[in-house]
Amino acid sequence: MEDKFVILKPYGNVNWEKKEFSQLAEIRNPTCATEEDLIKEIKGVHLLIADVDIQVTRKVLDAADRLRAVVCSSTGIDFLDLPAATRKGILVTNLPDYCAEAVVEHALGLLFCLCRPIVRGVRATFEGNWEERGHLQGIEVEGKTLGIIGLGRIGRRMAEKASGLGIKVIFYDPFVLQDAVKGRGYEKAETVLDLVKHSDFVSIHASLISETNRMFGEEEFRSMKPSAYFLNVARGGIVDEGVLYKALKEGWIAGAAVDVLSKEPPEKDHPFFTLKNILITPHIGWNTKEALERSKTQIKEIIVSIIQGHFPINVVNPEVKGRWNPA
Repeated sequence: MEDKFVILKPYGNVNWEKKEFSQLAEIRNPTCATEEDLIKEIKGVHLLIADVDIQVTRKVLDAADRLRAVVCSSTGIDFLDLPAATRKGILVTNLPDYCAEAVVEHALGLLFCLCRPIVRGVRATFEGNWEERGHLQGIEVEGKTLGIIGLGRIGRRMAEKASGLGIKVIFYDPFVLQDAVKGRGYEKAETVLDLVKHSDFVSIHASLISETNRMFGEEEFRSMKPSAYFLNVARGGIVDEGVLYKALKEGWIAGAAVDVLSKEPPEKDHPFFTLKNILITPHIGWNTKEALERSKTQIKEIIVSIIQGHFPINVVNPEVKGRWNPA
C-alpha cells in the first residue's frame, strides 16, 4: 500500500490545512527555528509550505528525499534557493498577485502618514496635548511626483492609484519598456539616480534578487531631494539600512516608512528606533481579509493539483516540468 502524501508546514498553525487536506494527506506542523530543524523534518515529506518565516536553503533541499514541491504562500520567494530546487526537479509555486491590492493600499496609507503627521497627531491627542496641532503641518500629495522602482503587478497598481490621486508617476524597471505603459502618463527613468532626483516620493516595489540586493545605497539616498520621502513595502534587503539610518539622521531626506526590514523581527536596539522621522510597521502590507481569502483559494488549488499528480498554477520554475515526478 502506498504511503500517504505528507505535507509539512514548519511554522504557524495548520488549522486551515487540516480542515482542507486531512482526507488527502498527513499534515505535519513542527516548529523549525533553524536550518538543522528543517533538515531533520523535511525527510519523508512530499510537499513543503513555506514563507518568510523559514529559510529553504540548498542544504534543506539536498536533505529532502521525497520532496516534489515547495508551495510559497507569498509573492516573493527570496527565502528559497530556487536554483537548488530546480536542479533537483522540485517545482516551486508562489502567489504572484494575491495581495497586490493590500500592499498598495498599505503603501499609500504610509505615504499619507508621512505627508500628514497623522500618527503624531493621534499620539498627541491621547496624551492630552491638543496644542501640538500647531506643530503638525503636512504637505499635500496632489501635484507631487512619485518614483516607483519595479513596475510589476504591485508597482503598476501603485502607479494606477497614485495617478488617480493627481500624483505624477515616473518609474524605473529595466524589464518594462515605455511602450508597455503607453497612454497611461507614466514616464520611464533610464536609471535609478535619474528617478530619485526628480521624485518627491520614492517607493520600492521590486523583488529581492541578486541584482537588487542593497541596490538602494548612499549614492541613491544622497541624490534624493532633502524634502523627499522614501517607502519600502517590498523586501528589506533591497535597501542598505545603515545608509538609510544615516540619511534620516543627517537630513539627506525628510522621512521614510518601511513595512519590511532585512531582519524580521528586528533587534530591540535597532538604530531605526532612535529616529523620529521613520515609520515602521511589522510586515503587514499583505494582511487583509480579502488577500487571505485569495491566498487560501490559490493554495488549495495548487496543493490539490499536486496531490492528484497534475502540474499546478503559478509555477516559477516551469523548466522542471519534463523532469518532475508527480508520483
